[in-house]
Amino acid sequence: MSVEIGGRALPKQITLDELSTITLARHFLVSGPQPEEITEAVGRLCGLNAQSARAPYVSLWNRVEGFTKETLTEALYEEKTLIKAWLMRGTVHIIPTADFPVYQKALGGDLCKAWEASLKKQTLLDLPRTWTRLLDAIANSLGEGPLVKKDLVERVKSLIGGYTESEQKRLVGWALRLLTYQGRVCHDRPTGPWYHFKDNRFALVSDWLAPERIGGTVEEEARHDLLIKYLGGYGPATIHDFAYWAGLKIPKAKQVFRAARKHLSEISVEGSKATFWVLAEDLDSLVGREPGKRVCFLPEFDSLIMGHKDKSRLIDAENRTKVFLGLARVVPTLLLDGRLAGTWDYRFGDQSLHIKPFGRLSQETSNTIKAASRHLKEFLKEETAPQPHP
Repeated sequence: MSVEIGGRALPKQITLDELSTITLARHFLVSGPQPEEITEAVGRLCGLNAQSARAPYVSLWNRVEGFTKETLTEALYEEKTLIKAWLMRGTVHIIPTADFPVYQKALGGDLCKAWEASLKKQTLLDLPRTWTRLLDAIANSLGEGPLVKKDLVERVKSLIGGYTESEQKRLVGWALRLLTYQGRVCHDRPTGPWYHFKDNRFALVSDWLAPERIGGTVEEEARHDLLIKYLGGYGPATIHDFAYWAGLKIPKAKQVFRAARKHLSEISVEGSKATFWVLAEDLDSLVGREPGKRVCFLPEFDSLIMGHKDKSRLIDAENRTKVFLGLARVVPTLLLDGRLAGTWDYRFGDQSLHIKPFGRLSQETSNTIKAASRHLKEFLKEETAPQPHP
C-alpha cells in the first residue's frame, strides 16, 4: 500500500527487512558515505550509551569516517560540544551539549521523582535538611573544579562525619546522581585508560552550558522535541519503543505522541499488529535505501540495540537472550547483513578477539568476518587514552 505525495508513491506499509534497512541507514550503518562530524552523528543517534568506557568509541568507529579516539575525547572535554551524563533510563549517555536542555527537561523530572522515592526507603537519609545541604556542598565543591567521588567525600566530611566510610561513599554517590538528574552535574574526564574507567570525575554542567539555557526550557515542549529527535533517528517506531528508549511510562509516552500528532505519519510493518510512526517529513526517506554494511562489530549497549523495545528488526527471538543477559547486561554484537548474527569479546590483556556466531557460517562469510575483525583489533589495541586532568 502506498500514498501519493507530490506525484511520488510513498509506502504506508513496509516489510521487516525494509524496516531493518531504514534503521541501519538512520544509524549510519549503510554502505554509503558516513558523516565526518561526530556531533552530527551523536545528535542523530540521540546519544551514545556510555555505561562502559569503550562503548562510545567503538560506536563512533563504526559510523564516522576517519574517527579517532582523540576526536571524541576532545569533543567531550576540550571543545565541550558533547556532554556525558545520566539521562535515558537513568543510564550514562553522551549527547550534543546544545541538546542537553531538551533531554534534561524531558527526562529529569521523572528521574528525580523516581530517585527521591527510592532514597526515602534508605535508612541513611533521616535528615532532609542535611541532605539538601549535602547537595549544595557537593555542587559548591565542583565549582572549584572537577573531582572524583573520594575527593568529594573529603570535601563534605563535616556534613556526613557521623557515617561509616562506606556509608559516606554511598551518600555522595546518591547525591551525584540526583544532582545530575537536576541538570546541575555531569561527568568529566575519567581516570584510567580510554577503555576502562578507574574513577569517574564529576563537574558542573555550567562548565559546558550556561545555566539559563537549561532553566528556560519547558518540560512539555522538551518532551515534544525529544520525540521529534527520537523519530528522526529511530523511526519508524511504536509508542512502546519510545517509552522503552526514553524510560517513560506508557501513558506519558502516549500523551507526547498525541501532542505531536500533526507532525507524524502512521505506517504498518508486514507481519506486525503494532502501529509504527515516522515523522511526516521523513516519509519519502523510506524509499530507495542502500543496503547495510556486510559486517559491523557493535559495542555493548550500542544505540542500535537499545533504541526499540521490539528487537525483531535486528534479531531473531531465539537469540535475544544471548545478547540481553541478566542484571541488565547487553553484550557486544556482530551485525551481519543487517541482522545480529553473533556476539564478540575483546580481551585487552592479551589483545585477543573471540567471536561467537549464532549459527553455522559459510567459509566465505567466515573469511569476511575475519578480515573485518582485523580492523577492529587494530582500533582496540591502540593505547591512546584520555590525558590526565590538570
